[in-house]
Amino acid sequence: MRPALDADQLDRYSRHVIMDEVGPDGQQRLLDGRALVIGAGGLGSPVIQYLAAAGVGTIGIVDDDVVERSNLQRQVVHGDADVGTPKVESAMRYVDRLNPDIDIETHQTRLDVDNARELIGSYDVVVDCADNFRTRYVVNDAARIESRPAVHGAIYKFEGQATTLVPDGPCYRCLFPEAPEPGTVPDCAATGVLGVLPGTVGCLQATEAIKL
Repeated sequence: MRPALDADQLDRYSRHVIMDEVGPDGQQRLLDGRALVIGAGGLGSPVIQYLAAAGVGTIGIVDDDVVERSNLQRQVVHGDADVGTPKVESAMRYVDRLNPDIDIETHQTRLDVDNARELIGSYDVVVDCADNFRTRYVVNDAARIESRPAVHGAIYKFEGQATTLVPDGPCYRCLFPEAPEPGTVPDCAATGVLGVLPGTVGCLQATEAIKL
């Protein structure tokens, strides 16, 4: 438990603190919270932005990729100077500039069956911003076993979806029992994606995580 909000925090989070539904106790819960973001790309960027701005005190970021110039049309925590650097490092620098209250834990790795339970089990909520079906199913299974809620998001060209999966409710496999055959659903490198779309869906995911 962190100490009570100091003067700077009361100022920074004043629009939360004055809300009856949040207040100082709710803001303290955000500051004490731990969220794991899977992916620091199109969806992960706005999730990281708004969780950090809202004061979620510890944010873990899992991504094994580096920033490419083609990412910059939608992945807004990265800039031109970050091209070629690991996304987790670029995202951490962004958050450091945005909000000094936030502790960033970087995991420069690909989430898989060998590390998913350990990673997910050390956070309160997981936000699934993965760009492939294999990772989504791994996130789902590990979150179920570790009894952690998972906020899922996905995008395709002009459309997206988001949903929250809680431990005592339906899971991702309940919605989608089997993954599509490899190669049957093209990624954005093949089909393109409207740059603002992941921002829209990612903001919904951040909202759901904050509600949890």
